[in-house]
Amino acid sequence: MARKISGTIPPYINLKESIDLTKAIYERGGGSMTPDDVAALMKSTVKSSAFRLKIAAMRGFGLIQTDGQSLRITQTGKAIVAPTSPDEYQTAILEAFNSVSIYESLHQKYQGGFLPEDTFLANTVVKEFSSPSEHKEKWLKSFKESGRAAGLLREEGSKTRVLRTPSLTGGYMPEQRHDEGQQERREEQESRKQDRDYRTASASTGSFPVVLDENRCVLVPLDFSRDDLEYLQGVLELYVKRRETKGA
Repeated sequence: MARKISGTIPPYINLKESIDLTKAIYERGGGSMTPDDVAALMKSTVKSSAFRLKIAAMRGFGLIQTDGQSLRITQTGKAIVAPTSPDEYQTAILEAFNSVSIYESLHQKYQGGFLPEDTFLANTVVKEFSSPSEHKEKWLKSFKESGRAAGLLREEGSKTRVLRTPSLTGGYMPEQRHDEGQQERREEQESRKQDRDYRTASASTGSFPVVLDENRCVLVPLDFSRDDLEYLQGVLELYVKRRETKGA
């Protein structure tokens, strides 16, 4: 198990960003790449501070190992980017999340309930974990994004629930997808209603209503033959061309 990140400054990149990079290494390098290749993947160089800080964060989360010659994905990293079962994934993602001491402590403090408002949560980081005040907003963002990536934080309206164990459905309520389904059904019902209205209007007026918008409607006689409709189409096209010519 990787040594915990116990400092008062948050990781340079959060858990989600670290997992994304680990997945890229897995897909392109089969689990192992040279530092130069990884730097190129990050559009950076091995001598840049950004590269070193990103690698340090990934190593701190327990996702990779380095020996100077290569960067290899750990078993924890593989279990996250290429799991063989839900249990394996949940165990690994929780282990990676808990690699950051402040993440783990905040999760234990609020699990089973909701996170406090951002101001109070940020102040908690400063007061209880002795983090410099200038880093509290970074901790807040890092913790939330990592918690969502781990499936431990879930948005429920304006509140954020703290789950005890990682959720496999991600950081948002499944009901949101349910709401999308309801919207689709409402649209389908509205379409059917309009169709019924058209049929009713056709029967009473002997014409087919073509609705342009909520205030305008064109009635096309139902007894128009195909020739009549093609003639009407030609007249309308000619009318449009004349209007375009005048507008030019």
